[in-house]
Amino acid sequence: DKHGADVGALVGRDPIGVAATTDVDAILALDADCVLYTPRTAHVDDVCALLASGKNVATTAFMFHPRRMDPADRDRVLAACEAGS
Repeated sequence: DKHGADVGALVGRDPIGVAATTDVDAILALDADCVLYTPRTAHVDDVCALLASGKNVATTAFMFHPRRMDPADRDRVLAACEAGS
């Protein structure tokens, strides 16, 4: 379980004071400019909530590649981007 682990240690580096979390609500409550979203299973609802809250999202989840996305999911993500801007 990586929840609570220091992100630096997770990538084999010295601790950096940033903890990994699985709590989307905790991330939504943060005043963060950008969220690194790297779940095992990506959820469109999570990404839309993050984007709509005004946060930029960087992800490794292939399902969010615009040309590969389900059109309905792509529309939701675009609407969340607009809501958060």
